[in-house]
Amino acid sequence: WLRGRFTTSDEELRVPALPPITHIMLNTVNAVNLHTVRTERFSGQGIPNQEISLLKKPLFLHRLESGRNLFPRIDRFRDIRILVEHEGRKEEWREVSDSEMLVCTKDDKVFTVDTVEGILRFGNGIRGAMLPVGSNNIVVDVYRTVPGAKGNVSPGAVNVCDFNGILDVVNLLPANGGKDAETVDEIIRRAPSLLTTRDRAVTKIDFEVIAKEASAEVARAACLGLMKEDGDVSIVILPNRREGERIPNNFLSGGLRDHVSAYLKRRCLINVNPVVRLAEFRSLDISLTLRLRPNSNIILVREEAEKWILNFLDPYTGGLDREGWPFGGTLYAQDLARMVTDIADVRHVTLVELFDGSKEDARGNPGWETRLGDGEISLEDHDLFVVRRIRVRIEEGY
Repeated sequence: WLRGRFTTSDEELRVPALPPITHIMLNTVNAVNLHTVRTERFSGQGIPNQEISLLKKPLFLHRLESGRNLFPRIDRFRDIRILVEHEGRKEEWREVSDSEMLVCTKDDKVFTVDTVEGILRFGNGIRGAMLPVGSNNIVVDVYRTVPGAKGNVSPGAVNVCDFNGILDVVNLLPANGGKDAETVDEIIRRAPSLLTTRDRAVTKIDFEVIAKEASAEVARAACLGLMKEDGDVSIVILPNRREGERIPNNFLSGGLRDHVSAYLKRRCLINVNPVVRLAEFRSLDISLTLRLRPNSNIILVREEAEKWILNFLDPYTGGLDREGWPFGGTLYAQDLARMVTDIADVRHVTLVELFDGSKEDARGNPGWETRLGDGEISLEDHDLFVVRRIRVRIEEGY
């Protein structure tokens, strides 16, 4: 048995509405996907601003992850440790940011890190001390690298415990939050948003851009742009689907939702509370009647029509702009008439009936067997569509 006890600060005990439970896991801990690299040696040249290129990249630094609380005791898990040998003794040098380097003195034993390129930069003798001359006198004792997007492994991919050969381990949920460094093309596309957002969520577009930047596992994001009296702002995210999925599994995406929420909260105004939720889908059945051109292959046209509908309503690649069906977008029967321009053998779309999947009868019959279809379906309580069944009928005549 498991017992949960509600606590309240009010004098009068009020039992709140039961919260949804997504999963209960015993003997489970959070894990961070990092690779440890040890003992690399380099030689000091005694020149200003000496640079050292590490063998592995990109690097992980605690300083850049402030607010995420990845490690409760960062003093027990060093991100990078540099030892410099000089005059028969070893001395540890300290990592600082670029801005901190500007206020350092000539005696400060410090260095900066370019995490993306894996480059260490030392002082010039005025702002930070220069490295002393020596052969293999610079010891990079330990540093950590991040695997990027390839570290977002699927459930069950982690099954080996290096430090204990007897212990059985497995990741029940998919890893999330890993992303690769931006390419030049991606930076160019993002440049206009940098001029307006400045890494702060203020406008509707800001929330959408920053939510998508939070993780490479976020395919799309949408914000209604309305703030409630208590400061809540609703943001919907669509996780990337995995192989074999038409829509993402929300059970496996709970960690991604929490990650995006924490990422946004660090970039909001003090009176704003971003409420992140996963996209919800409305299922629907579609029946359409087509009139074909002479000598058309009926079987092939049916297959092409079904594929066209699935692509048109796809949450990732559908819609008029092929960037995904719009969040909350209403589907009209007339929208499917666009099929005529894409399938050469279709002359007319003579009838389209839409059936809301939430009104399914107890036996699970297709919508067209139990009721009349609608001419439009809106997404009032849902965000996107998922097509359940398609019926394509061919009408005689030319």
